[in-house]
Amino acid sequence: SSFPEAVVVLGGGRPAKLSDPPAFVKNRCDVAARIYQEARKSGRRVVIVTLSAGSAHTPQLLNEGGRPIWESAASAAYIVKKYGIDPGDIVME
Repeated sequence: SSFPEAVVVLGGGRPAKLSDPPAFVKNRCDVAARIYQEARKSGRRVVIVTLSAGSAHTPQLLNEGGRPIWESAASAAYIVKKYGIDPGDIVME
């Protein structure tokens, strides 16, 4: 099988918390994780790239320190938490 060098996960909405992006973004993350896992089984390395900072249409989710939780960070955290993927194989925008 042929695998891409990277899988891009588009953001799309304010996360509920750090590892809880919107349902349709979770679906994108799940597909990226499956591609990543299949590639690893074949001895290939695939990087997952998570995108998006925030939405101009809703207030930004903030952490305890008052800093923004970017959509890209929520997607990455979801993938790491659900699939145990090495954070070193995920690049956030």
